[in-house]
Amino acid sequence: MHGGDIYSHPQVQYDFSSNINPLGIPPEMVRAMEEGLKHTHRYPDLQYRALREALATYGGVSPQEVVVGNGVVDILDGAMALASSMVLVHPGFSEYEERGRIRGMDMTHVVMEEPFHLDVSAVEEALKPGALLVLASPNNPTGYTLSQEELLALLKAVKSQGGLLLLDEAFVEFTPVDYNAIDYIEDYPLLVCRGATKIFGLPGIRLGYGFTERERAELLSQRLLPWRINTLADEVGQLACHQEKFFEDTRNYVAKERARLKAAMEELGLQVYDSQANYLLIKTRQLTVEEIYRGLLERGILIRKCDNYRGLGEGFFRIAVRAAHDNGILIGAMEELFTEREK
Repeated sequence: MHGGDIYSHPQVQYDFSSNINPLGIPPEMVRAMEEGLKHTHRYPDLQYRALREALATYGGVSPQEVVVGNGVVDILDGAMALASSMVLVHPGFSEYEERGRIRGMDMTHVVMEEPFHLDVSAVEEALKPGALLVLASPNNPTGYTLSQEELLALLKAVKSQGGLLLLDEAFVEFTPVDYNAIDYIEDYPLLVCRGATKIFGLPGIRLGYGFTERERAELLSQRLLPWRINTLADEVGQLACHQEKFFEDTRNYVAKERARLKAAMEELGLQVYDSQANYLLIKTRQLTVEEIYRGLLERGILIRKCDNYRGLGEGFFRIAVRAAHDNGILIGAMEELFTEREK
């Protein structure tokens, strides 16, 4: 189960199951898509030259070190073709394991224990020669972000085994990270992936991009489908390099609302895990997750149950950080549910 399944629940007015930027789509990206409609009568550039040039500027690399895909999962799927085995850390995005299963990968699983901080030594022990290590930072669903020291230790371990680290940074622009993982692509076997879905509020525009050493970028691009980026996504992606102010505004807004939600949930007696992303992992003991889920659904609110995450037991759910008004609606609804329980 993924977040954002509002189609199964037509009564939903507030979707807290999908972690999309509460500030919405940057206006210039909306205009770019409108302009792009004028060009949909022709094929996109098969090499995506303008898109890769713009993303290279955004990432501080050369265009030859940029890979584009139909979402980050598309790039992940291609990267699996470069390895025979894979190491996954749990809890984590279920699509990693699903794609590995479809491709018949030999998978090793490392499970994080509460409070869900990464055990670097456990990952190092799990690595096999030539393995693909897949990690998300921030982690989904916990919001845990790798420190620079942890990243470097993992990169050294992967390099010693002749493998590759795919670092999924789909939520990195929401975080106050004090280093840039892209800086390490020249010295280590690293593929850093980001996308338009979360930060730009564009899940309907399937655009993922990766940064890696140029020879690996070429090998990876050869394994991906042609014309995998549509014209609208191409136009939008070319604006990614001009969004620093938008990123800063987003980080400030999300940090304030995340703290507000965390405090409100803790006031209800819920356990809320520290997060640097635009979502919170929560554990409940008073009400069951199903009681909370159904009670909120009756009020037009959808949250993300986490029972299908490997490594999470019962009692976990995730909420997105949305706009201030919506967050107030959720807080009020949760207070109602817990008050009803006490009666």
